Amino acid sequence: ALRFEVGSTLFNALNEVELEEVIFTVANLVNSGGRSVLGSLEGSRRLQLARLNLLAARRAMELSAFNSAARYANAGVELLPNRRRWKDPSKELMLELSSI
Repeated sequence: ALRFEVGSTLFNALNEVELEEVIFTVANLVNSGGRSVLGSLEGSRRLQLARLNLLAARRAMELSAFNSAARYANAGVELLPNRRRWKDPSKELMLELSSI
């Protein structure tokens, strides 16, 4: 839970340029929270963290780190609520994550 809190704090505090520089560190910290922490998050927060994983997946693809890209994309999909994955506002995000 501590690693999740550190990653979440960084995600909230960094601007877009700063986040891009440490995207993998922040995504890994957030994703290390485990199902118990991530499962207790509200819908809007889960969508934000799914978008964080999308950014990490895209960056990994740019670096030809395909296994890492798939891992971040899968983590992003797991953050989307099951019953809402193909409904707005999750639909577009789900499509983007699935295309990685």
